[in-house]
Amino acid sequence: MTENNAKETAKECWQFIDGCQTLFMASINNDRSPHASYAPYVQDGSHGFCIFVSALSAHTANLKALRPVAIMLIEDEAKTHQIYARKRGVFECAVEALTRESESGRNALQGLRARFGEVIELLESLADFMLFTLRPQNGTYVKGFGQAYKLLPPEFEHAEHIVPNKKTEN
Repeated sequence: MTENNAKETAKECWQFIDGCQTLFMASINNDRSPHASYAPYVQDGSHGFCIFVSALSAHTANLKALRPVAIMLIEDEAKTHQIYARKRGVFECAVEALTRESESGRNALQGLRARFGEVIELLESLADFMLFTLRPQNGTYVKGFGQAYKLLPPEFEHAEHIVPNKKTEN
């Protein structure tokens, strides 16, 4: 893969992600059992995913523990040409708690209001809603069959084609 193609593939991934409104999240409960959920998000300008979630949700307790989470942003089933090869971005993320009063918190809320409208103002009036940034540590972008790419940190501006070492036989 040429340098130019590596940058173009990474750029394509972020354009795909910009078109998504929600992310799916896998977190770990205190008893080490997995928990799956989703959340609407806005990006923070440095590939962080800012979410505003209720403390009454199981995933929020997991986020408050600042344990890493995995997230996936995936192509809509109704828009995919091949259900087995849906376009997707998958990231392992560190979790950062934000306060509403911090500059990062104010910016996240402003972005969420711009993206999702009046519902954010309603959620802001509820004391149990908390802000987090999910900060990618590594990632993968899948465009289709045989088109999987490792996204290279820290800026995630380069992609490296993932090529299997050998075929597996059944």
